[in-house]
Amino acid sequence: MRDVIVKEIAKEIGVAQINELRDNMQTHLKTYFQVDGNGEIVKLVITGKKIWKFPRAILNLLELKHLEIFSTGLEELPEEIAKLQHLETLILSGNQISEIPKSLSSLYSLKTIKVNGNPIETPPPEILAQGSKGIRLFLSSKSGEFQSLNEVKVIFVGDGGSGKTSILKRITIDEFDLNEKRTHGIRITDKVITYENIPYKVNYWDFGGQEIMHSTHQFFLSKRSLYLLVLDGRKEEDPEYWLKHIKTFSDSSSVLVILNKYDDNPSFDVNRKFLVEKYPNIKGFIKISCKTKFGLDQLNKYLTREISHIKHISTQWPKEWFNIKNQLEKFEKDYISYDQYQEVCSDNDLCDSESCQSLIEFLNDLGVILHFDDINLSETNVINPRWITNAVYSIINSELVSKQNGVLNLYHIKSILPSNIYPKTKYGYIVGLMKKFELCYSITDDQILLPDLLDVQEPNFKTKSPIRLRFIYKFDFVPKSILPRFIVKSNQEEHHNICWRTGIIIDDRFLNSQAVVKVDYSEKMITIDVSGDNSIELFFDC
Repeated sequence: MRDVIVKEIAKEIGVAQINELRDNMQTHLKTYFQVDGNGEIVKLVITGKKIWKFPRAILNLLELKHLEIFSTGLEELPEEIAKLQHLETLILSGNQISEIPKSLSSLYSLKTIKVNGNPIETPPPEILAQGSKGIRLFLSSKSGEFQSLNEVKVIFVGDGGSGKTSILKRITIDEFDLNEKRTHGIRITDKVITYENIPYKVNYWDFGGQEIMHSTHQFFLSKRSLYLLVLDGRKEEDPEYWLKHIKTFSDSSSVLVILNKYDDNPSFDVNRKFLVEKYPNIKGFIKISCKTKFGLDQLNKYLTREISHIKHISTQWPKEWFNIKNQLEKFEKDYISYDQYQEVCSDNDLCDSESCQSLIEFLNDLGVILHFDDINLSETNVINPRWITNAVYSIINSELVSKQNGVLNLYHIKSILPSNIYPKTKYGYIVGLMKKFELCYSITDDQILLPDLLDVQEPNFKTKSPIRLRFIYKFDFVPKSILPRFIVKSNQEEHHNICWRTGIIIDDRFLNSQAVVKVDYSEKMITIDVSGDNSIELFFDC
């Protein structure tokens, strides 16, 4: 029986000699099988052959435990794969598979699934990243029904005052306010658009553009998005700062560059050819005026086209997951506990705890919910992103914290945040999240310091001894958050440091050495001067 199956497999994959499918692992042998003591085939590896279609004879290898078909161009996996109930390892890397069959969820022995290098749409990449357990849980829909997501996040970025909010209002409700106030925090608006008779829900996110706010963008920037970079036609702006920002935090998602305020400066433009060659994720440039509506039709056409082309926008979701997502979005709450989240799952026939965890991680990746597994953060799950961003923005913009050069006594949070929205029980979560994203660090049990609000002035100081080492790093992009985050990390060590807005002196008494780190944003340069008895050790410690 085994030989008959081997002949069938050899025939289907176009192998001329059966001995190419034999029980050995010689060097350069690309296609082989192994048998157990009973003569049953338990391992089969096929590679180096273009086979496109799955060899159906494999489905008769009922004792198969390890199946590996990689770099063959295989385009699909049959639902009948579920017949291989003893399968423990399935490796399908480097093929052309676009969908994992739902029947795979019934293979309870399956411990390892590798599908990297395939253009897979379902399950989505966030689930694939969770490994075999996440994939199996995603596919095991109780109802057996799946539907397309058809939802996307469009994120406005750009400097404060560039006109992001005015554009948002024009493309959603066709309104314009000449005296539009700047956005502090996040403004979120949704709208349904239709492209080729398919409706898509678009969630527009308008971030405040002030430099001090840029560090908080990392809460919600994601790969599954379209970015609108808004440049102010009245200023000499640097588009590359934001293009590199997008590349850093969102894996080069598609970008439309909007040259705003055409009515004030019709000649304003950027070096388009240069930017597209350097940033191939740019999908277009549009000159517009919110005041006169010049270019808005073109912007809407670009938007509709690019939204429909975003990768994974048509990902299939289990119906239960859709229902849970929709119920969470309808809650008139800013946050819920994990127990409340599980109740929502249970109400929608998702009772397995692992499935609930898999889903919440996916919803976090999509920006539907803000969830972290950290022990001090996991019990608060934010379903209204404005709630947390407005809290952080309020603290960062607080006159009280500014006067103290970034020092905040935790007792004073109640005078910054309204108690009806931010109860005292949530102060720990807010501060914990700020610490997680390296926006602050503890200087005492009752005080934190926000490096973004340190004194601008560099203090007068003398090094303990002559400088022994000097390192100068030049970059093509220095994000505004780089030094504040470095200060946070450095002050988690047992050092005695002096800090200001653009520098830090690290005084390591154990090594009897000192390092002075400075950033020059205009020159895109970081300088490190090290002195003392153990200069090299301190440098590598930095």
